[in-house]
Amino acid sequence: IQEAIDASSIGDTVIVNSGTYYENDINFNGKEIVLISLDGAENTIIDGSGNGRIFDVTQGESFETQIIGFTIQNGNHSTGSAIRIINDSYLTVKNCIIQNNNAPGIWTRAAVTIGHEYNNGPHTPAAARFYNTSFVNNSGYYGAAVFNEEIGEHKSEFIECLFEGNSGFHGAAIFGTRNAIIKNSIFFNNHSNGPSNAIIQNEGGNPEISNSVFYNNTSYILARNSSSFTQIKNCISVNN
Repeated sequence: IQEAIDASSIGDTVIVNSGTYYENDINFNGKEIVLISLDGAENTIIDGSGNGRIFDVTQGESFETQIIGFTIQNGNHSTGSAIRIINDSYLTVKNCIIQNNNAPGIWTRAAVTIGHEYNNGPHTPAAARFYNTSFVNNSGYYGAAVFNEEIGEHKSEFIECLFEGNSGFHGAAIFGTRNAIIKNSIFFNNHSNGPSNAIIQNEGGNPEISNSVFYNNTSYILARNSSSFTQIKNCISVNN
């Protein structure tokens, strides 16, 4: 996959045949391209083999840089074991499954890390848009599925996403909402065992959470370490 990206030009679409690809540190090199599978996420797997991060988005990519239709699994890294997005870089992810990624130890970041990669490090402009994407069985310390602590004018978005079976110390599903839009999503069977004990932890910002379902999570829905408002509209909470 990296070889195909390297050979591509801005505006290209890279189509990937079904199969399992064992790769780490895939980098778009700042290109606005679409990386899409031919046969969907169930049949097209990028496996990190527990050897490191899978995607590294750090070279000024835009939302026109897209990943569509992959399972992204078995990444292992302290910061963004599946995908890291920093340094005024942006990414769109559609129809993907992000699963079984791990950030071992303490002070580590979630499977998808946006904008801030280590304690006391710089917050950078960055954002990501996730559509119809599942985050399943990921683990980390600060967030399990998503760590979102960017600065900048662009909002991250999570639309029609599933968060299931994720386990984090602070924030079972999402740590650090900033001004994210979370809409039409399902949070099921996630677990947080830290002092905040929450599925979503707002560390500063005005997120909008709407038309979403929180079911059978062993955590509170929301923890807020901020004076900013969190908007929750038309949501359902059962057995949390």
